[in-house]
Amino acid sequence: MSRRIYFWLLAVFLLITAVFMAWRMGVFDVVERVPSPDKTMAAVVSEHCGADKVPIVEVVISGRLSGGSGYLHETYEGLWWSPDSSKYILAMTPVPPIRSRDSLLLGDLEGGDIWLDREVLEELQKTHLADYGFQLDRDGDAVVELSFSQWRQDSREVQLRYTFQDVQGQVHSGTLWYCLSETPIAFDIMDHYIDEIHEET
Repeated sequence: MSRRIYFWLLAVFLLITAVFMAWRMGVFDVVERVPSPDKTMAAVVSEHCGADKVPIVEVVISGRLSGGSGYLHETYEGLWWSPDSSKYILAMTPVPPIRSRDSLLLGDLEGGDIWLDREVLEELQKTHLADYGFQLDRDGDAVVELSFSQWRQDSREVQLRYTFQDVQGQVHSGTLWYCLSETPIAFDIMDHYIDEIHEET
């Protein structure tokens, strides 16, 4: 075998090996890479299927020693860093649609993950929604759509958009601020809302 053919076969072998290793590492499953505002790290989001074709969203924070976090039965919708780069909001859609709302996860680099949609929904059911009455899903939760709107500049509050239908058939949509004021994080829903009420069409 000539040296030229030998080196050509070696190059092909190394290329195939590199592609295989990249596939095993999930490189081709990456759907978005979101740099932190301070540019010191990035959230690398990938989607793939696990056992029995179960969809999985995985988030790895590059630039940190900690491993990634995986979330079963979810598909990726978006990720937004807080201005101080200490937290992020991860939005996902459940698959199959086992809940009446999308998942909103608060990722805190120091304090771990918290399901923000569950915390907010629990508070809403005791406060704002209780003023109007609301519909329940099969799990007994209020049927409310929640989505991310924006971070406050000090990173201590996050604004969410919400929509729900009351027992009279009127649709309420608006925004609320949720306070993440202490360490470890203590949730406190703000008392003010911007609420628009309109008839369902």
